[in-house]
Amino acid sequence: DPGETGLPQFGIYAAGQKPGIAFTDNSGNYLMNIDTGSYFMSVVSPSPVFETCGQPPLIQVFLNDTVDVNFNQKPKVSCPSMFGDISTPFLRLCSQVNYTVNYCNYGTIPAQNAYIEVQLDSLIPFVSSSIPSIDLGGNLYRFDVGTVNVLECNTFTITVNVNCNATLGQGQCVEAHIYPDTLCTPPGVNWDGSITTLSAQCEQDSISLEITNTGASGMTAPQDFVVAEDNIIRAVGTYQLQSNQTRVLKFPANGSTYRLIANQAPDYFPEDYVPTIVLLK
Repeated sequence: DPGETGLPQFGIYAAGQKPGIAFTDNSGNYLMNIDTGSYFMSVVSPSPVFETCGQPPLIQVFLNDTVDVNFNQKPKVSCPSMFGDISTPFLRLCSQVNYTVNYCNYGTIPAQNAYIEVQLDSLIPFVSSSIPSIDLGGNLYRFDVGTVNVLECNTFTITVNVNCNATLGQGQCVEAHIYPDTLCTPPGVNWDGSITTLSAQCEQDSISLEITNTGASGMTAPQDFVVAEDNIIRAVGTYQLQSNQTRVLKFPANGSTYRLIANQAPDYFPEDYVPTIVLLK
């Protein structure tokens, strides 16, 4: 309706013979090019605290046709839902490079006193940042970002110095975690009590991607995982872990960017939360 706020970064999915996907811009608009046919339209929210009003519509698309499909969202719970990541295009020996930290509140209420902790590798020490930092020791730094309003996104940069003693092609581990990170609602009744947590370790000639069950109970069914190397699928498989058990996946430190994606146990809130960790080259 007129005056309503458009929702950015929501995924729009068209399920049919030749599926299509698009993402809304900062004003909540999207454009999807799809082939002739019938499609069930649905929304993939960046946060589980929103839900779609009504049932997914079925549309029919003809040649040179344009179909206008709008979606309404409503809050499922009153809660901030924070997202943060950190990345850099490259690391060069004996030089200063910038990491960019992106963060958003995809929740339904503002996040108060939000902050981000960034863990740097010992071979890329901190030099400066575009916003004030707090040195917590051990190459861990805190960045206070204050109140982050609903659907607000911002960025800041961190300058590091790449040690000349680093090995060419060696992986460097950098991790960012945003707070508040509390869950808004309890898990569903069918949750098995397991919690999938991912981590990454850098070694001299290899990297370790780790899947750990940090929940109080063992997994009652196996879940899928995928490892991508520079956007190419490197490994797929399943895992089923007891409480506090870890599965380690080792790969060569060859300068590639690795991404591990592992399914969470069903009915663990957020219900569509898929743990992901990235190790940048």
